Amino acid sequence: MRNIDWFPLLLSFRVALIATALALVAGVALAWLLARRRFLGRELLDAVVTLPLVLPPTVLGYYLLMLLSRNSAVGRGIKAATGLQLVFTWQGAVLAAMIGALPLVVKTSRAAISNVSEQLEDAARTFGKSEWQIFWRITLPLASRGIIASAMLAFA
Repeated sequence: MRNIDWFPLLLSFRVALIATALALVAGVALAWLLARRRFLGRELLDAVVTLPLVLPPTVLGYYLLMLLSRNSAVGRGIKAATGLQLVFTWQGAVLAAMIGALPLVVKTSRAAISNVSEQLEDAARTFGKSEWQIFWRITLPLASRGIIASAMLAFA
């Protein structure tokens, strides 16, 4: 028991924690957009967000490897802009984990946000509250249980 290498476990925990935080921020924003706004391409955005959920993990991993490799335009662009090579790094693992978790966060958070009464938000608008204030003071607190559940799903 004394010679246990903790690095793999700590790395996995760090990747999962960072990916969950990033997926939570992006996912709640996308969930609010999909739940509360009507715009052209909404269904397409929903389909693109859902895609990692329906693809097998090996296919998703292969596509990410092809997209982020040194030979792809995206991979070369990221390397030129940031100096990072994402393939086979912990940052790449964070990106892959975030992309895999994003649909879970978006779907769960969207359901939670959709359950918040729009009449409460409309009442806040009549009192002159901004959309930002309405989100932080009404929508987010009332949808918090679903958003916390989405964070647990993303971390798992």
